[in-house]
Amino acid sequence: MPLIKRTAAPAAQPANDARSSVEELLIDLKSIDPSLRRGAAHKLTDYPQAAAELCGALVIEPRESVRESILTALIRIGTKPAAEGLLPLLNSEDPGLRNGAIEALKTMPDAVAEHVDDIFAGSSDVRIFGVEILGALAHPDSPRLLMRIIAEDRELNVCAAAVEALAECGDGAAVAPLTALLERFPDEPFLEFSVRAALARIANG
Repeated sequence: MPLIKRTAAPAAQPANDARSSVEELLIDLKSIDPSLRRGAAHKLTDYPQAAAELCGALVIEPRESVRESILTALIRIGTKPAAEGLLPLLNSEDPGLRNGAIEALKTMPDAVAEHVDDIFAGSSDVRIFGVEILGALAHPDSPRLLMRIIAEDRELNVCAAAVEALAECGDGAAVAPLTALLERFPDEPFLEFSVRAALARIANG
């Protein structure tokens, strides 16, 4: 999806005539002018149906300031299409793009919760990112989902990340799976320390 040059407005059109329809804003989102792209992203906050286009623009956007505007728009939209467009970016080799997607997804609890199975079918790195997102989500299912990771995931680092997240949001129901995790990964001092710290934190409320 290459950036395109927006044609000049007709001479008869007033200079301050703001174009605000979603179609025109999507044209501006592809402009060679970063200020037009940034302004379009800001205004597209009012158009949830543009979430997929915003995600597509984010992938190819070279300017950090425009990326931030696009991510802000997606956070404010917060819909399922926004989450669906951001989740593949957990695989991105661009750290800025990947981290921006993670931070945005942390604000979309309901949309992300619908895609937990997709996240945890990914690589160990993606699963760790997923644990980070789950730990930050203000979602009632987060503790249960983190306990599922602790019980099922075969990767030590993924489980260790889930332990840290569960320490923040878990309750008494997490005690049994946390204790069982030590039996799954014996002779791992760091994991044992993390589990003991999580259990102590949960016990202290």
